[in-house]
Amino acid sequence: MSTRTLSESIVKTTLKNLDWRKLEQHLSTLLLDQACATQLLGLLRRSSDLIQKRLDPIRSRARDAFLENLEAHLLKHLGLDWAGKVDELKALGHHIEEGYAEILRSLSRTHAAQLAPEVQAASGLAWSAHAFDEMMKEFQADLARRRRIKLSHFRVRRRDGTSYNPDGALGNLINITTMTLMLLGYQQSWFDDEGFLILPTSQDPTGDENDKMTATLSLAASWRLWERLEQRCRYFGGELKTLGAPAPQWVPKDAAKAIKYELVTPEEAHDYYANVRLSDQLARTYHGLLQNTNLKTWASGIDGALELPPKGYVSPEEGHSCISLSDVLGYFILEDQERPCGLRLIEWIRGYSTLQSVIGERYRALGKDGLRHIVSRSDLRSLLERVGLRNGTADIFIDQTSLRKTSRDLFDQPLMRMRDGSLMLFGPAILYCEAGRVTLSAVGRQGEQLARKGKAFEKEMLRFFTSQGLAATAFKLKIEGEEFEYDVVVPWGDHLFVFECKNRTLSGHNPAAAYYFALEMKSAVNQVARLATALHDHADMVRDVSGIETKDKIIVSCILNSLPYAATGARNGVYMTDVSLLKRFFGNSREPATTKRRNSATSLWLGDKPEPADFLSYLQEPSALQDLIARTRCAPFYFDLGEQTAVAVTDIMDKDTPVMSMGRLFSAEYGFIERASSRSDLHKRKLMERQAVREADRKWRKAQPRTK
Repeated sequence: MSTRTLSESIVKTTLKNLDWRKLEQHLSTLLLDQACATQLLGLLRRSSDLIQKRLDPIRSRARDAFLENLEAHLLKHLGLDWAGKVDELKALGHHIEEGYAEILRSLSRTHAAQLAPEVQAASGLAWSAHAFDEMMKEFQADLARRRRIKLSHFRVRRRDGTSYNPDGALGNLINITTMTLMLLGYQQSWFDDEGFLILPTSQDPTGDENDKMTATLSLAASWRLWERLEQRCRYFGGELKTLGAPAPQWVPKDAAKAIKYELVTPEEAHDYYANVRLSDQLARTYHGLLQNTNLKTWASGIDGALELPPKGYVSPEEGHSCISLSDVLGYFILEDQERPCGLRLIEWIRGYSTLQSVIGERYRALGKDGLRHIVSRSDLRSLLERVGLRNGTADIFIDQTSLRKTSRDLFDQPLMRMRDGSLMLFGPAILYCEAGRVTLSAVGRQGEQLARKGKAFEKEMLRFFTSQGLAATAFKLKIEGEEFEYDVVVPWGDHLFVFECKNRTLSGHNPAAAYYFALEMKSAVNQVARLATALHDHADMVRDVSGIETKDKIIVSCILNSLPYAATGARNGVYMTDVSLLKRFFGNSREPATTKRRNSATSLWLGDKPEPADFLSYLQEPSALQDLIARTRCAPFYFDLGEQTAVAVTDIMDKDTPVMSMGRLFSAEYGFIERASSRSDLHKRKLMERQAVREADRKWRKAQPRTK
């Protein structure tokens, strides 16, 4: 009987080509037990190759035949229950496809569908540029009215009393614009053989044409929300529930169907906290640099020749990005020679900072008309080469930042190829981006990890612990032919801390990336537990190799992430922490308390210096993470899926985040004023807000020219 294991690469190839014979042949070499079948069905559920976002009858028939063959195979070898699981997968796939199909049907009936495709694309970009310009004006007006600015949880306050989170609003705007272009790209076959989006040239759209695009933009937003929802369902589980009568209160009266998704897994929560902490950390670093350094004097601009950092900087923002990314990653990126996706990290940052400087000059001079900049590829290449991207790296950067089928959004890829060979730089996506953060997102999107060969992070952590007066070391053991590699081992009193260093990029809130990150952390837990067991079981060998006596030590296993990914408690006896939390513990013995007295402080150490017991308590419940958890909640938000279906999806969000509505996203009027209040007033306001949001959505839907 075969003991071979299921090959993930073979399964993925067969799914891509819908090659049942090849999969059947592979399965015949395996022991097809329940564990193997579970793994196989998991790969099928997560595979995008089985989902048809756009109608393709030939592939759909081939997909259905493939699944029918698999169902018959499982029925033969494992019985009816396992064959039924294939039926469940087919039902989920059809449910997901029905959602995409409804959006496309609604899209084909809008007034904008009567416009030429190139006019639709130009109108979508013009509308977004106008919305961005209005957003910036509101932002600046709000700043001028304020006496004090609190950067944490900052919300722009309008004169009518309403408010919004500027980061969230900009993210929504860019996501909508990206999906509008993607929808048109697929409809009109605007993708070339390499997957790049090729936009046709068009005259500037008229005001009437821009107005007609509003319904298209809203459907693009629905597409992005549905896409995220179905990915969460496929990767993390849960059920897309179709609700029957009587319809819940949140369902509009004119909706024919309602769908609900409620699952939020611990892995999704950890991912959310990590991405929020990364944003907060970058912001804190930037504003700290503004206060304590002369960042503005570092800037040389883009007019003359310039070397890469640290020899020169095109802008203060570039200096910030280099420092903050080094701080976040735990090592000095200016010395890092690795080339994730073909570019050094400082080359990524230089490229984004240069694009930012180009669009910044145009926006200051031309206003919203400067936010869509057409430039020849040769001119952009020359500019990038002049500021340091030489020896072919300028072309690599241009290709890496050009929009394509697999792009997440225009933040990562703010360039678009035009049919005449030129490039369009979309200003709203690049003007106020943080180059270090976008670099991490762009690299992570392609699944490439940082410092995959180097030891920069491990070396920096050894240096850090040594600077704290601890005898940190790294070593290797070879036991019965098996190698055990220890990144950082720290003897401390009667404890021995074992750190497995991980330098993976975060998900950027992408469900698939979050799932695979969680898998990596699960694997790392098993890995460091194995290392700790070897320390205990082979104490004499450890002493001979490292000089560390382990017999009487309490061994504490930890995963140490370079980026801010951590968890409370321990998993199978293994703690999960990160560099930011580590430095916070050793750097300051006092920090703000989570009590009503905001000026009080709580000590991280019981005495005048840190002790192992203090550190263990901190690993168990890191206060910075606890504070973030306390200010978040799992709550539903609502959107329309085309013209007939309402959707409610539960997600994790800040407690201050109001109910999301499509009407508010598109500036529909709504009858409430957001204001600071007592707890009872706050409760009443939230109830009023939910009612107002539903009413705003109904008004907004009626106001749109959605059908011919």
